[in-house]
Amino acid sequence: MRIQSGATGNTIKNNIFDASSYAIYDSTGNITENFNVCNSAGADIVVWNGTAYSSISTYRIASGQGDSSIWADPEFTDAANSDFSLKSTSPAIDSGIDLGITTDYFGNLRPWGDTYEIGAIEF
Repeated sequence: MRIQSGATGNTIKNNIFDASSYAIYDSTGNITENFNVCNSAGADIVVWNGTAYSSISTYRIASGQGDSSIWADPEFTDAANSDFSLKSTSPAIDSGIDLGITTDYFGNLRPWGDTYEIGAIEF
């Protein structure tokens, strides 16, 4: 996810970011970010307010963001073949919050189970 200069008032919640470089790139420092699953293969995993961080704890201290975000592989069923449903072991299952969205990407009711999943597809 990339937030460019001039963007303000952005709230990013209940999303999955799986990237080859930065999971989150925010050059402005003007976002509210929490309850996301973030995965980055790069050495620096997040940029906030123009500063790159390789440690989640350092990012959280500097930004005050992401206390309930999960930094791990989202465990998609088969992302290489565009199947972004969740494996039963995904950290996104039952880790989301109620944002008032009552159906998932496929039209299934939300939540399905104990609580909301992070991402567009309920498990």
